[in-house]
Order: sequence, then structure tokens, then C-alpha cells
Amino acid sequence: MCYTGAVRTTDDLQLILARNVGRGERSVAVVRVAAAFFVLLQLLWADRVAIADFHLRPWLVILGLGSGIGFSLWTLRSRSEAPWRLWASTVVDSLVVTVALWPTVIWAREIYPGQFNLPGLAFYALAMAVSGLRLDRRLVWTSIALNGAAAVGLGLLDQALNGPFPMLRPTDVFIWLAMFVGAGALGDAITVRTRRLVTEAAQAVTDRERARQALGVYVSETVAQSVLDEGGGGLELGGARRQVVVLFSDLRGFTAYSDALSPERLVAEVNAYLDRMVEVISAHGGVVDKYIGDAIMVVFGLPEAQGDDAERAVRCALGMQEALELHNGEREARGLPPLRQGIGVHRGWTVAGNIGSADRLQYTVMGATVNLASRLESATKAEGVSVLVSDAVVQALPDLDEPLLKPHGELQLRGASEPVVVWTTL
Repeated sequence: MCYTGAVRTTDDLQLILARNVGRGERSVAVVRVAAAFFVLLQLLWADRVAIADFHLRPWLVILGLGSGIGFSLWTLRSRSEAPWRLWASTVVDSLVVTVALWPTVIWAREIYPGQFNLPGLAFYALAMAVSGLRLDRRLVWTSIALNGAAAVGLGLLDQALNGPFPMLRPTDVFIWLAMFVGAGALGDAITVRTRRLVTEAAQAVTDRERARQALGVYVSETVAQSVLDEGGGGLELGGARRQVVVLFSDLRGFTAYSDALSPERLVAEVNAYLDRMVEVISAHGGVVDKYIGDAIMVVFGLPEAQGDDAERAVRCALGMQEALELHNGEREARGLPPLRQGIGVHRGWTVAGNIGSADRLQYTVMGATVNLASRLESATKAEGVSVLVSDAVVQALPDLDEPLLKPHGELQLRGASEPVVVWTTL
């Protein structure tokens, strides 16, 4: 009857966040590969890319970029979420950019305009901004520190080896500073905002799961899920015609037996019995409509009819009988008397929906089909059988290799205008 899935906890929320961190790191790897390929294309087609006329020592740059690409491809393939890999990736970003740029400083030519007049430093800013995808502010600030220090160090090295460049203006320095500050702020904002969105989404999933579990204690999981899916719209009064299979089960002679039991023992025995039965019902896709003491009303075909509702209902009835035999074996081992059960199954049209008042509702099915299924269950005692199934159910069964039931005859049930053809177990 109730939802048995585990409720998500804070640890589960952290797991969801960790998975998104892993996805963010893979996004960083993709950006790193794209940037590295962009620089490699410039090297391979240097005569067609008018950046500057200086000696690059391309084999060193290719080695550095290739290492970055290799690390990125390894990250994409392994999909590991180990924290050390995030820190290593942050360091790799700075190293890849530095290895790609420092040959332009070491082996500069006469017309070399200076590092601050080339677009290469923008890759440091890109690394800062993209680091926000890792969803860890510590990594963002580490990236800011590493890339900022590398950019400043490269600039100082450039000045030391190649001297000041007349082309460098104060406004250029201000623009680079603004770009770096903006990139760092963007990376931090991406982390804060994305973590908040992921946490809120994970919390919403957690709250929904808890609501379904709590609601599933009182109604079937199917009904609980339907109510949640409709955003409360499933709680409106009203109903609709549904062709379903209704199964009623009840214990024989249990009322007299229970009179001698204490309330605590009575509840324990009933719950132990219901646990066994509901396990079988759930396994066959039945929806527990209600409990009436030790009686159970089960519906097959909600919220929508399925092609095998009749077969599942019959197999459920047989499974409940088998489960009762096992349960009785356990009871006898503890010195308790065995339980006897009657089951009635009928198929037909019902009205399914919410009945009651605006303050208290119950989702159930009503109509002649429900009444006849209950009459069949009551008739099992007089007929001396455990299961009675109407011909309407049997007619809906598919062709089976082995029969599940045998004819029992006709019964004139109270409330039925004509005799009902019934079947029972083999």
C-alpha cells in the first residue's frame, strides 16, 4: 500500500551536488580541448594568421597543449568525481596557458609587440571564468590566484627580457585588469548561482519524495503519485467511469479468534498478515483501495486499464493463497492457529474518484462491480472454497498454456438479478 523507497537525506543532496560538480568538470575539459585546438590551428596555419611575426618554438607549445588535451580526454573518459582531480584540473588550466605563451616571451623577435598587446593573456581570464563550472568557490579562488599570478609573472618576465614596449598604454593595463577582475567575478558568480539552483532542485525532489512517502502511508502509491503529478488537481471531488478488476479478501473466523487477544497482539497479528498480502498485491500491480479490519479491497486497472488486469488479478489471488500457506507455517511454528482466507474477484465498470467532503477525501471505486466482488468473497465460505472468480474475469483472460481456474457452476448472489457463472482454483 505504501511507498517503500528510501527518503533522501542531506547525504543524498550532497551526492546530487557532487554529480553536478562532475558534470561541470567535464564541461571545463571540453572548453580546454576547444581552446587548445584553437591555438594549435593557429600554429599549423601560422602563415595565414596575422598575430605577430615572432619565433614560437612550436614544438614546445604543442607539447604543452597536447598534455592539456590528453588530461581533458582522460577526464571525459573516466568520469571520476574524485576531489583531487578537480584541484589537479585547476592547476592544469594555468599550466597549459603558461606553456602555450611563454615561448613568445623567451624567443621574441624585434617586431614583438609585448605580451599585453597579444590576445594570449585572455586565456587566463577564460580559465578563471570557466572554473566556476566546478561549483566550488575554493577552486574558483585558486584559479584566480594561479592564473592571475601566472599572468603577472609572464608580464614581468616579458618586461625583464624584452624591456618596456612603447605600444603599451595605461588604458591597456586597465582593460586587462578589468578583464581579469570580471572573469574572476564571473567564475565566482557561476559557482554561487549554480550551486543554489542545483541545491534548490535537489531539495524539491527530496520534498516531493518525502511527500509521496508520507501520502503513500494512507493511500496507494499510484494514487499518491497521481495527486503529486497533478499538483493537487487530483484532490478535487468527482469521478470517472473505469473498467477494473476488483479483488476482495477476508479472513474466516478471525473475529471470534481475535476476541481473546489483547489489542497489542491483535494489531501485531493483523499487520503481519497484511504485510504478506500487500507484498503479493504490489508484486502483481494491484492497488490497495482500503482495509476493512482484516479484509482487503484491491483494484487492478487504475489509474488506467491495462491489457492484463484480469490475469494479474487471478495470479494475485493465487499468490495470496500461497503466501498465506507460508504465513501459516510460521504461525504454527510459534504455536499459533492457522488463518483461513476467502477471496472474490470480479470485473466490470465502476466509478473511480474522490468521495467525501472538501475537508476529507477518499479515492475509491464504487458501483455494482465492487458489490459483486464482495458477494463472491462472502460466498466462498458457503461454497467451501477459498477463491471464487466471476466469468467476466475469466473471459478477459488471455489464452494460457496452463489453466489457472476450473468451473465451479452458477451462484445466485444477493443483489444480482441473474445467476453468476463462477470459477475457482484447480
